Amino acid sequence: MHNYIINKYPEYKRTCAINDLKDGCITFIRNKEYLRLTNTNDTIILVPKSMTELPFGWHYEFIDNVDYTFTMIHNILWKDISPQEHIIGKNCFIHLTTILDIEGIHYAKAPDGSRIQMKHIGNVEIGDNVSVFALTTIQRGIFGSTVLCDGVKIDSHVNIGHNSYIGKNSVIALGAILGGSVTLGENCMIGLGAIIRNGINICSNVIIGQGSNVVSNITNPGIYIGNPAKFFKPYDSGWNF
Repeated sequence: MHNYIINKYPEYKRTCAINDLKDGCITFIRNKEYLRLTNTNDTIILVPKSMTELPFGWHYEFIDNVDYTFTMIHNILWKDISPQEHIIGKNCFIHLTTILDIEGIHYAKAPDGSRIQMKHIGNVEIGDNVSVFALTTIQRGIFGSTVLCDGVKIDSHVNIGHNSYIGKNSVIALGAILGGSVTLGENCMIGLGAIIRNGINICSNVIIGQGSNVVSNITNPGIYIGNPAKFFKPYDSGWNF
């Protein structure tokens, strides 16, 4: 099916994310809630055959195995293209053992049961006055950037998953693990060994206690602790690690 799509649309030379549409690209969805009412971009969207009542204005291709087909198309179209260069701002300290040039895990299951990794063609973008200590891993984005904004401080042995966004002046302590596509607001603090599940959004002015496990979005400032992390008390603006 992936070769059929590529041959059917030879003028579509690249892939893109559904939340960052670009003309002349192929993209996909698993959930129709990602679709706006109308699409003004020149894109092909792969959707599961079982999906119904889709909004008008999109160019759909209905297929059986969306993740696998899109991954194969993506890997073929980008196979000879190097990932984007990383961007590092002014007055940064990035320890020599920090790993930036690495993909995150993003596998699609093939019809034969094997797993196919999607090529990451994004980068890591680091703002000004950022510190990243020893043996921390920051995974490049799949399409766009994994972003550390100005003033972010990252301790040793931390993992920042692909496509994540860390807001200004946030601090992440030793051994914390952030999955892919985590959004962390400004002035947040993530405690020792805390875990934040992939796809989680955390608003500004949040403190996550040590060893806590964040499995749902946090929309109100405060201190959150536990497994799963729950509101403990109001945010303390004078808190320091």
